[in-house]
This record gives sequence, structure tokens and C-alpha cells, in this order.
Amino acid sequence: MTKATIKKQKRLDNLKKLLNDNPYMNDNELAKSLEVSVPCIRNYRNELGIKEVRERIKDTVRALAPEEIVGTITELKLNEGGKAVFMTTSDMVFKKTNIVRGQYIYSFAESVAISVIDADAALVGVANIKYKEPVYANEALTALAKVTQTRMNNYFVWVFVYRDDKEIFRSKFIMVSIK
Repeated sequence: MTKATIKKQKRLDNLKKLLNDNPYMNDNELAKSLEVSVPCIRNYRNELGIKEVRERIKDTVRALAPEEIVGTITELKLNEGGKAVFMTTSDMVFKKTNIVRGQYIYSFAESVAISVIDADAALVGVANIKYKEPVYANEALTALAKVTQTRMNNYFVWVFVYRDDKEIFRSKFIMVSIK
């Protein structure tokens, strides 16, 4: 084996290990971890028969179709909690202020809350939300969801949305599952 072949095999093994540890890593995160380009990661995934992140989570998230998820799920434990990321864009803002419209942040939080429920369908029964700071175009947001209580088909889910380490939105959902 040549040095290049050995190096590539090591990267392939490391890619498999990274995705085994966290199947929700996206191509950018994988490229950064392995110190290669995103196209290189895509080639490696194709070579190994590994689907892209949206396809990998399709079998895990039950209550939403992959194209219905707002943002990207990065961690998920059904009926326990999860984590997701979302990038705001200029088409989401009020033109006068450049502030992102609230419905985009709410939709992101709601999507994460629905995703953590282990049911064929889940709907918002009650939502208590608080916008704490304005969000602007081209800002990266992270949502952390935690299922705090379950009563019959009701799930109490807290979702906290952060910009960097600062909480900008929080919500308490009572989700109703339809099994």
C-alpha cells in the first residue's frame, strides 16, 4: 500500500467512527474534524455508502418528514431531547429593521420539539414562548430540546434557542402525540 492509500483508509475509518459516535454530524463538521474539504467528505460517504445527514435522520425522526424539519437535527434521543442548528437568511427578515421574523424562530423551536417525540405524529397542544433578543440575518442559531415530563400522550418539552452562548428564545410546549 502506498502512503496515500494508507492515509485515505485511515480517514475512512475515522469517518466511520465519527458517524458511529454522532450520526447527526453534517458534512461541514466532518470535513473540519478530518481536516479535509466538504467534497472530499461527500466522496468518502459515497464510497462507504453513507447517506447525507438528512437521510440518516429520516429513520430516526418519526413525527416529521425530513423536508419538514426546520434547521438540521444534530443530536436526537427520542422522548428525551435533542439539538439542532439553523442559519437565518436575509429573506427571513423585516426589510426595515433586518430583524428575523418571529415565525421562523418559532418554527425552528416547534420543529425540534416535534422531532424529539417518539410518535407517528405530534402536534402542539400548548405553547408558552418568550422572545428574549432580536435575531438578524445570517446568524447561526442552536436549539436544545428536553422532554421534562410525559403524561399519557402529552409530552412537556422545553426548547431553548441560543445565538452563540446567549439565550435568545425559549419555549415550553405541551406536545400531543398521535400514535
